[in-house]
Amino acid sequence: MELSNSDAECQLIGFSTSEEAGDFLTEEKVFRLHLKEVAEPPMDDSFHHHRSRVYSDNFTACYDDIGAPLFCKLASSGEEEFQLGLFQSLTVPLEIVSQGMSNDIEKCRMASEMRFTLLADDRKLAEAIQGYTMAEFIEGYQNCK
Repeated sequence: MELSNSDAECQLIGFSTSEEAGDFLTEEKVFRLHLKEVAEPPMDDSFHHHRSRVYSDNFTACYDDIGAPLFCKLASSGEEEFQLGLFQSLTVPLEIVSQGMSNDIEKCRMASEMRFTLLADDRKLAEAIQGYTMAEFIEGYQNCK
């Protein structure tokens, strides 16, 4: 699947990041992070991650947003939005990581790039789920029936 910035408006959907993991369970505030650009993967990226720079005010996704949906509105689809991918990872400069910051929120503010996996077909989604949380996904699916 090709994602051209000239015909797509993309945004990441996530929740507020908190210091306490348990606070996430009661979080109801949803954020839409509008992405200025979603770049094609570099030729040497064996993971084929699409990328988006972090904004100048250091507003970005954080580690607890991994797996969050990437929605895009394509020029050819009118006003309809499609989930085209998942937030995969953050790129934090090595010098920041080596400083030994224990606070994930501070590390996220220092990130330089967000990475996404595009879901070109159902096989890609299944591979992404298997790589991380297959048991939790099945449990969630069964609970929603």
